[in-house]
Amino acid sequence: MPLGSPIGSGLGIRNPHAIAMIAERIAVRPQLLWPMPEGWSAVEAAAFPVNYFTAYFAYWKAGLLAAGLVLRVVAQIAYQPALYYIDSMKYLFGAYPGNDPPGYQILIKPLLAVADPSFLAAVQHVAGLAMAVALYAVLIRRGVPRWLSALATAPILLDAYQLQIEQSIMPDVLFEALIVTAIAALLWRPRLTTPAIITAGLALGACATARQVGEIFILPTLLYLLITLPRWRQLLRGTAIACAAFALPILVVSYRDYAVIHRFGLAPYASGSIYGRVAAAADCPALKIPAYERALCPTVRQQLNGPDWLDHHFGSPIKYFQAPPGMSTGAVVSDFSHQVILQQPTGVLTAVGKDALKLFAVHRVTAPGDTPISRWQFQPVYPQYPPYMTIAGGQVMFHSFTPTGAVRWVWSAEGFGGGSPREVRALAQ
Repeated sequence: MPLGSPIGSGLGIRNPHAIAMIAERIAVRPQLLWPMPEGWSAVEAAAFPVNYFTAYFAYWKAGLLAAGLVLRVVAQIAYQPALYYIDSMKYLFGAYPGNDPPGYQILIKPLLAVADPSFLAAVQHVAGLAMAVALYAVLIRRGVPRWLSALATAPILLDAYQLQIEQSIMPDVLFEALIVTAIAALLWRPRLTTPAIITAGLALGACATARQVGEIFILPTLLYLLITLPRWRQLLRGTAIACAAFALPILVVSYRDYAVIHRFGLAPYASGSIYGRVAAAADCPALKIPAYERALCPTVRQQLNGPDWLDHHFGSPIKYFQAPPGMSTGAVVSDFSHQVILQQPTGVLTAVGKDALKLFAVHRVTAPGDTPISRWQFQPVYPQYPPYMTIAGGQVMFHSFTPTGAVRWVWSAEGFGGGSPREVRALAQ
């Protein structure tokens, strides 16, 4: 039936729900038909739904973006100059060098040389908004309906956990932004181009310099290339380019570690950071390990305290472990962790899988053995994490400790400016 032709009463009709309506005859449900106002031409009737819904969804998206902006302004005002976490000392002062990739530390150093931490928090909030806009644009370009594209950005714009991490001096926002950059590069055009592959590879390699777990992203990238590049020569070329681009920022930062701490790697001393995970899952009586590594086996009661306790608490076996003469503690701990993974992979994967499922829980609660989830939630007062991060004399103080619990270093955040840490109680609550 041609568009605008009469039905029954003689009124023309328009159907805003149909897609690709190029046909001699159509069959639609009557409740989806709108009467065409008298005096309208067929062209006007056809254009109206498109214009109307485009404007409607534009206002909806603008409303989400405005809400996200307002929430970020509230967070920025509520906690000044920014939120500090236990690990913030690694990125502000270089504490525990080699335990984490230094990419975020390298990036924020020039920013904090000219501005205080509140500016860094503001930059991270802008990055959060930019991620939402970028994802929306990519989805629209790939043909996703506008309402669904807008809905997909809602978690980034409105989620309180996202807002909290943007307000914190932590590398997570940089990590996220680089992943979104890679996704946008790969999906912006239906046909992959060499610049897109290079951009995605560099972004994902750079994200690994913020969070070492980002190293895994080379695998889904190569899988995407396998699916989208039809010819094997294109695939080989694209794979080589992606791997080279991915490796470049990792090699640069690894060399930086070699120059600074004389160890080549993103986080050459990170073996202790996986100890808690594997020790919590280990079935120690069944492990075949050297006798001197048995001291690293936690008791059943200690395992119930969870990975974070085993990594950081002064009562953990790793804190009072002494390596045999001629051996380094780091090498022995690393070997213990690898032996648990190699000999008991099912137990480790099961423990990791259970924790991964918690990300999709409807209600966020702290299960036995978990790190308190309150660390990633806004608090009614400015948060402290004694003994590692406390407020004394109106200043944030960071403390690092030896494995035996003795204070090794003390730093004050006063030198970064921004004034005393404070909350606006009316907004924080």
